[in-house]
Amino acid sequence: MRELGDHERNLIEKIDEFGYFKMSVFDPDEDDPNFTYSVGFNKSFGQPECIILGLGVTLMQKMIDVLFDKFEDGLALHTGVVIDDLLGGGFKCIAMPVNRQHITAEYFSSAMWHNRHCGGTNDTFQAYQIIWPGAANGLYPWQDEDVASLQPLLCSPPEMYG
Repeated sequence: MRELGDHERNLIEKIDEFGYFKMSVFDPDEDDPNFTYSVGFNKSFGQPECIILGLGVTLMQKMIDVLFDKFEDGLALHTGVVIDDLLGGGFKCIAMPVNRQHITAEYFSSAMWHNRHCGGTNDTFQAYQIIWPGAANGLYPWQDEDVASLQPLLCSPPEMYG
């Protein structure tokens, strides 16, 4: 077994200390949206990891912090659960399971590594996308093309679940 690198040791230390870690990914060419995902929600709460795309990094990191607090208060993710208070202005976010074809290192590299480090496999790794509505109209990506262009869906829209 190979020795852990600095990033891996830091990840484990932060999760042990705080219960989770926030990983933000930036596209230097700005062709793809920035995103932030959690690492450690599964270990700390038995909850899937969460990913947020297309907002400012500071806001997405704050949303991950609030999700952690909500898990401490008993939030359990399931398809279509509405989450209040992640954004200001009374906007409600919706949690949707990420489709298997998007459970890739491109989106979840550190979280997938941590899952394996804790005894899981890539096949058991689960994640939810936290979907936010557009500020101008309160519509979600499946309702508005402008919101969809900022926030690509890694999940199926709610109507796919009947």
